[in-house]
Amino acid sequence: MNPILKHNRTKIIATIGPASSSKKVVADLISNGCGVFRINFSHGSHESHLEAINNIRAVAAELKQSVAILGDLQGPKIRIGSIVGDGFDLEIGQEIVLDSSIPDEAGSPDGVSYVCKTLASSCEPGRVLMLDDGRVQLEVTAIQGERIVTKVIAGNHLSSRKGLNLKGGGLAEDALTTKDKKDMAFAAEQELDYLCVSFPCCPQDMEDARAMLDYIGSSAKLIAKLERAEVVANQDAIDGMINSCEGVMVARGDLAVEIGFESVTSVQKLIVERARRLNKPVIVATQMVESMIENPVPTRAEVSDIANAVFDYADAVMLSGETAVGKYPVEVVKTV
Repeated sequence: MNPILKHNRTKIIATIGPASSSKKVVADLISNGCGVFRINFSHGSHESHLEAINNIRAVAAELKQSVAILGDLQGPKIRIGSIVGDGFDLEIGQEIVLDSSIPDEAGSPDGVSYVCKTLASSCEPGRVLMLDDGRVQLEVTAIQGERIVTKVIAGNHLSSRKGLNLKGGGLAEDALTTKDKKDMAFAAEQELDYLCVSFPCCPQDMEDARAMLDYIGSSAKLIAKLERAEVVANQDAIDGMINSCEGVMVARGDLAVEIGFESVTSVQKLIVERARRLNKPVIVATQMVESMIENPVPTRAEVSDIANAVFDYADAVMLSGETAVGKYPVEVVKTV
């Protein structure tokens, strides 16, 4: 039976990375309860992913354990361009321009570049742009072609290639990029069990992903990552996404940036409840025990967060940096 689809206990999904890709660590993770391994296509190469996949399958066979492998596509993550040096600090009230015509390597306090064909047309004065997961917030004051003039309303240090979101959602980029399609072909070759689609904005995006999988001959089950404001705007929107795939993920990182941190808990509970009613597996992800990247024990709040997901009958919780790059990957899985 499929590891995620078993519903008797909440499963643990561990992201593979430099801290956890060796056979020894993989064996320890499996022995301590990890049933699904995540390959994050936002990082690493196909060569490094193949080595990790081979290690997972070899160790699982040695231990006579059934584990699944989940591929997570990068999707159309919108980022600012590169910034000269180590970046710069932004102060509240300061003006800064986002301009697609600025050379990628020339970002400065005067302006930074971006690559998103719909960003300027989606903005209007008063909308807020969230950079670096909301650490920097910019209020749009004017649109001049592809030049977006903004005022800093939450300042912080800004460095190269940070993510960019439009608060409240509305950026309609294609869900599958050229890189995603190459990664899907790799996933098909390696016969991965699940494939997560990042930033889908409607059920049609999942249908397009399904058509791509059918074309390349993959039987992977599709998971929709719910991280755009428009796909969680109401129950009908959530139900539409759940019905378009084999499962959903509450991707709390970008979702929190788009809908506001204060709304995430109630939306998470609604997604989990609707997925259960529609008989689809649901994964809760992002910052489950993030403090354990550096520390051997979790915070009390993290323990409560995991317990909340379990009490709501989430099918799985997913660990990201905690197992991919953290100092204590095995202790993390033991704790969860």
